Amino acid sequence: MTDEDLVTLFGGENIVDLVTVAQAVHWFDLNKFYSQVIRLLRKPGSVLAVWCYNIAVSPSFDAAFKRFRNSTLPFWNPNAQYVFDSYKKLPFPFESVGLGSTFNQDTIPKMGPVRI
Repeated sequence: MTDEDLVTLFGGENIVDLVTVAQAVHWFDLNKFYSQVIRLLRKPGSVLAVWCYNIAVSPSFDAAFKRFRNSTLPFWNPNAQYVFDSYKKLPFPFESVGLGSTFNQDTIPKMGPVRI
């Protein structure tokens, strides 16, 4: 799909109010993606929201995973580091709206087993 095909698919330029990307923007060609976002977002007041998560499981698991990650880091795609840094170092050429936050799993109610 070409850039023009994508813009046409959405109905033209300056037509989208919100673009969201969960746990994936670090795999994108950022220059190309940001260029498309600029074309598609309605101005002013439109939003690009991106997020990722690094959820703690337990102290013993977290420590073991950190050792695994650190020992295998040379074999990971370099863009994975953006997630490890909670997107804090992700190139982001847009104005911040001041709503960025760090997830705190202690604020989520604990649930027991769920039956489906």
